[in-house]
Amino acid sequence: MSLIRPLSQSRDRITADFFVGSYRFSGSVVAHRYSMIKILNDKATDHLTLVDIYISPFNKPGEIVRTQKRGLLIKDKIDFILLPPETSQDLKEKTQRANEVALPVYITLPSYEIGGKLQMHGSTNAKALLTGDTRKFLPILDAMARNAFLPDIKYQSPVLLVNKTRIQFWSLGDGG
Repeated sequence: MSLIRPLSQSRDRITADFFVGSYRFSGSVVAHRYSMIKILNDKATDHLTLVDIYISPFNKPGEIVRTQKRGLLIKDKIDFILLPPETSQDLKEKTQRANEVALPVYITLPSYEIGGKLQMHGSTNAKALLTGDTRKFLPILDAMARNAFLPDIKYQSPVLLVNKTRIQFWSLGDGG
């Protein structure tokens, strides 16, 4: 039996894909046993420390143009975060609450459009969620992100974390 756990399952690191502007940064956040949501909402720091980073342009997601052992990522510049299945499934279970409803949501970001479901209290309105909610990142359930310029490039996840400050347009409920 191996005593070494994969990085994505380590309690000290959380592996994820960070979409920022024209790039996708795949790497691990040094978490020190904190959750990704807690790290992102920590007001004491404006950046994430990433390790073991692979950098790809958003239009060629499979092409690694550079690797770095360590680097900083500015939280406010992150468009969205794609978590690995084991992390996102755990977060999805924590996000779903009995007194909340899941509403369809459509969001546009500078280079991506996001579809999925947003957990919220039935009485909460969309504007209050964006302006009054203290969370910087919103968990979108059963999410799909599509590149606005190259629609064949898509990502799916049980949970995607969207930076509220990067939202250009959003709508709750079914379109139509």
